[in-house]
Amino acid sequence: MDESHREALSLDFDSKLKLGFHGTKVTSDAGLFGRIGKHLRRWFHAITKYRKHRECVTIISAVVLLTGAVVKKKAKASYGKDIGVSNNLSLTYTPADIEQGLICYLDFDVTFEDIVYDLSGNELNGTVKGALSSEGIIGRGLSFDGYDDYVEIQDVSVTGFENSIGNLSEGTISLWFRLDSFPDAYSAYPVFYFGDDQVNSLTYSDHSSMILEIGHSVTHNRRIYFTISKNKSVYYCFNSIEDLELHRWYHFVNVVDKEDYVHGTQEAYLNGQTMLYHFNYGNMRHPYFFDEVPSKDVCWIGRGFFRYETDLSYLHGQVDEIRIYDRPLNQLEVKRLYDQRYLFGQSYHCHDSDINGDRLVNLKDFALFANNWFTDNLEADINYDGVVDFLDLSILSSNWCYSCTNYE
Repeated sequence: MDESHREALSLDFDSKLKLGFHGTKVTSDAGLFGRIGKHLRRWFHAITKYRKHRECVTIISAVVLLTGAVVKKKAKASYGKDIGVSNNLSLTYTPADIEQGLICYLDFDVTFEDIVYDLSGNELNGTVKGALSSEGIIGRGLSFDGYDDYVEIQDVSVTGFENSIGNLSEGTISLWFRLDSFPDAYSAYPVFYFGDDQVNSLTYSDHSSMILEIGHSVTHNRRIYFTISKNKSVYYCFNSIEDLELHRWYHFVNVVDKEDYVHGTQEAYLNGQTMLYHFNYGNMRHPYFFDEVPSKDVCWIGRGFFRYETDLSYLHGQVDEIRIYDRPLNQLEVKRLYDQRYLFGQSYHCHDSDINGDRLVNLKDFALFANNWFTDNLEADINYDGVVDFLDLSILSSNWCYSCTNYE
């Protein structure tokens, strides 16, 4: 287990979560044991909803006790003392603080009168223009039809975006998206757009924007592009190396750190891992962010101006969990954001846990998992974090309890 995972499992004895088992129910007091709390509630929900047999209870109990044993062993090694682990489990946990530095956070779980409220408290709320609520990667998301659906993020302060996201010279943007089709030739699907609210049809000379888009001027382009333009000229642009797939959720994160190196540095992540990407303009040692966009008129989700076309382009797909930070996240924090899918999400994919590929999640997969436990064989690395550990076991158990059989 590498140092990032050791840090993620660090213990804090001042804040505790106590889990009490009473038949098939689980109760929790204050706090959060982030890596297993949500799964425990989901497992017991599966039991009560689907009347799963006692084997499921047995495996759940084994996971809980094994998790407790792992944490107990680490606590003793780190602090020189034991913590109690029994059927009344008392564990402590300190997660990476992924709430610190949030400037805007839209989770899309609830819309009220077509308003998606900014959970960061900065009132950068989104107005929904036609997009429909749908199942997201975590809770609810928004679905865009590719014709006229979008969300407009608004800053109602006197100065507008000038003193909020438009002022960010460094920070992080994180979001989930899924494609329902690919863009046509010489077009693109904008996922996130910030900049001019129109393009001058005569000169094009004043167009400035920052855009995250799928597809880019080449026929059948299926890659991610992050581009910043100033007065028509492209100053900064990179794209993913690998093509995207339809109907699959992707987690994209772009991090800009101006404290690192002379002019700063930039890193992009896809699904919790460093993304393979290529620079078309600029480089990672001289990154650009929101503050480099001269025009700070609008901030849109699902619509934007592609290149310098006067017609707007629209996304055909889904978006969920948009976060903007005023600080650069580290690799551990990016991984923590990605792991939210497994800890809190509703989109648990059976194929992730079907280790032997027989289209069934059953005890054979548990046997293969046991053979991979804490080895260099990553066949059972269900969450793709580079180690086979108890989080993979919790995901495997969760999918098994939800009867992943003959899945699509």
